[in-house]
Amino acid sequence: MRGALLLTVGAIVSISTVSARAAVAPAEPLSVALSAGSFDTAGANAAEVGLELRWANRLPLGLGVILGVSANEDEAVWGHLGLRRPFALGASRWRLQPSFAAVAYDKGESKELGQTLEFRSALELHYAFANRQSLGLLFYHLSNGSLSDVNPGSNSLVLVWAVPIGR
Repeated sequence: MRGALLLTVGAIVSISTVSARAAVAPAEPLSVALSAGSFDTAGANAAEVGLELRWANRLPLGLGVILGVSANEDEAVWGHLGLRRPFALGASRWRLQPSFAAVAYDKGESKELGQTLEFRSALELHYAFANRQSLGLLFYHLSNGSLSDVNPGSNSLVLVWAVPIGR
């Protein structure tokens, strides 16, 4: 977990430094993101779906809050609360968005990750359409950061569609 946290923080700081010379991502709107893909891609490989609320990235450093819930076909359910930071890739509509979140995980009949408290380090590449919707690919790692003796971790790869709500 320490490595994933350091990697996420390092990516945000590095990209923040680079984005000072590149195009700055405009504030993204409050949105609901729907996701579907593969949980534990290197192991059990169960189908997963998710729903996430993404607040506009108006906190210091361009951060935005994320709150979500996901489930897989093996009856695991998990919720997460964290921070995200979208970065524009040049002058295009492509965005790179790292995020980090605390996770409450109930394994159901799915993979044992060691305990209820887990952490999610994620990286999303998405395209922001003119209508403010976006479509992207999200890779994330769940781990308890060695807070328990059991810490196998899990990687997921999901397709994400975000739709703005409100103005």
